[in-house]
Amino acid sequence: MSAYILPQESDRERERQRLALNQSYLDAHTVRCLDAIGVASGWRCLDAGAGGGSISRLLADRVGEDGSVLALDLDIALLDERPNLKARRHDLRTDPLPESAFDLVHTRLLLTHLPEREEVLSRLVRAVRPGGTLVVGDFTYATVRRNRPDARFERVAEAYGTVSRRAGGDPAIGPALPGMLERHGITGVRAEASRGYHPGGSLMARLIGMTFERIREQILALGVGEADLAHAQRVLRDPSAGLYGHELWTSWGIRPARPGPQGADGGPGSA
Repeated sequence: MSAYILPQESDRERERQRLALNQSYLDAHTVRCLDAIGVASGWRCLDAGAGGGSISRLLADRVGEDGSVLALDLDIALLDERPNLKARRHDLRTDPLPESAFDLVHTRLLLTHLPEREEVLSRLVRAVRPGGTLVVGDFTYATVRRNRPDARFERVAEAYGTVSRRAGGDPAIGPALPGMLERHGITGVRAEASRGYHPGGSLMARLIGMTFERIREQILALGVGEADLAHAQRVLRDPSAGLYGHELWTSWGIRPARPGPQGADGGPGSA
């Protein structure tokens, strides 16, 4: 994706490590939401922007041999395949999706990176069969901070948001997800948010530190000093430092089985 500031191809091994940390940190929250939805045997599922594939594999386990999972990403080198799990290279901004084809469509940490997030969300809605479920998860990065004032750390943390916005992304999209789903015609919308507080050296802190390192040059280009960046990394490794993490929002709802009141089934502005 054009606004994705952490491309896999540029350093696949470090991105693999970062995605593994992401999954370890985020999957429990996502799984709780999928538990609430009740993914069942035989479902047809789409995992859009599948990343390292942990949710694709989980869905494959849950839908069983009578179900199917299609995992899509721009880079599928990190994705596994099974008899009921297929991985395909796909640009969600431009490549067509089958319409009304899936019982469940899931995406996580995708829309935050895309200038075309409204158009992509519209495509994802149309891929859900009427009566099926759309699940969207994304960060609010502005919540990353120390437990005490630290201007140098805050300068680096805020640089992530600047880098993202300059690339056309939205680093604070999390709380907006329920309203976005509703504007695109999704009904019965629910949402849950999860945010951690952990010491330096924790899984969360390692993930933040690796993200800062992956966009090191973009941060420095904003005028943030090498000393500030080094200070932030020391804080993230320091077990005596208390850190508030990014807030993950997951929102889900149903694509109506019948057209909405304005005569459209699920498109932007249709309900």
